[in-house]
Amino acid sequence: MQKITHFLSRLFKSFAKLCLFFILAGAISYGIGELQKEHYAPTDTPNAKFRINGQRLQDIKDNPTKLQTEPTPIENCMDSCLKILENGNYLYINEGALQTTYSEYQIDGDIVIPVSFERQNFGHFVIAMFLAFLMLSFLKYLHAIYKIRKDKNSLIAYHKKLGKELLIFMGIVGIGWGLILTR
Repeated sequence: MQKITHFLSRLFKSFAKLCLFFILAGAISYGIGELQKEHYAPTDTPNAKFRINGQRLQDIKDNPTKLQTEPTPIENCMDSCLKILENGNYLYINEGALQTTYSEYQIDGDIVIPVSFERQNFGHFVIAMFLAFLMLSFLKYLHAIYKIRKDKNSLIAYHKKLGKELLIFMGIVGIGWGLILTR
């Protein structure tokens, strides 16, 4: 019975750590995406990937007859979706395999006024997972230091072990960056 209780408590702790990791990664990923959001003044030139109802903004400016009527929102959309926001702006969502773009704009007669552009991709989540791993590792380090702070010999032994693990980790990160940069 004691083994089952121990197993269940370890399983619960592992599950809680995994949930905390993904919550941290999601929050960091959302923050990275919000940092990259581009807001436009009416005279600004938007990003080249800015889309209006599935078409590039430059195509509509070159041929204004393409935008004859106001677009209608798509109800059951899969990859591309157009929504009308509460403030009257249009939000065009284009979902790809590894990235999603959000183009927000207003329509004033035949003139399209870009409001904002946001791009979220898989790279944001990969960077966020790395940062969440570093944060959880730092929290684990602080917890271990707090537990063994009174015994100097245990503290020294822990730091020696941690130094070796950190050196191995930095070597793996260095090799990974080297492989990424050489491609």
